[in-house]
Amino acid sequence: MVHQTPKLSKLIYRKRNNCLKVAQSRLYPYACFICDKLGHNGLDLCNACLQNLHSNQHSCLTCDIELASTNVTCARCLKTTPYFDKIISLYRYERHSAVLIQSLKFQAKHSAAKMMGTFMAAEFKFLETKPDALIAAPLHAKRLRARV
Repeated sequence: MVHQTPKLSKLIYRKRNNCLKVAQSRLYPYACFICDKLGHNGLDLCNACLQNLHSNQHSCLTCDIELASTNVTCARCLKTTPYFDKIISLYRYERHSAVLIQSLKFQAKHSAAKMMGTFMAAEFKFLETKPDALIAAPLHAKRLRARV
C-alpha cells in the first residue's frame, strides 16, 4: 500500500519551502555571474547581462554553426552528412554565454547549471519536436586526467 500525503501536509510543506527560499534570497541574494550586480528573477544574472546573451539567428539548419543567412545548410553539412539530425544551441559562444559555461566547467558554480537548464527548458517549449538527447561538449582528455 502506498502512503499518500494529505493535502494539508503538502500545503504546509510548500509554504515552508517558500519561506526558506525567501529567507535564503534575503541572506544570500542572487548576484550576477558577469558583473556582480543584483540578480534578476531569481537568477544569478542581472537583466542587462541576460539581454546580452545572443542566440544564433542565422545558422546552419543541421549543425547550428553561425552563417550569414537564414534557413540554409552549411557547405560542410552538404558535403558530408553528419551523424546527427540537428544541433540546437541556445546562445552563441561569446562573452556572456562563455562566462556562464566556464563558471560551471572550471569554477564549479553549479547555479550556472540551474540557470542554463532553466533557459533550455523555456526554449524547448517552442520546439516542434522534442530532442532525443541533451549532450554536453566533451571534456579534453588532458583536463579529464587533471581532474581525476
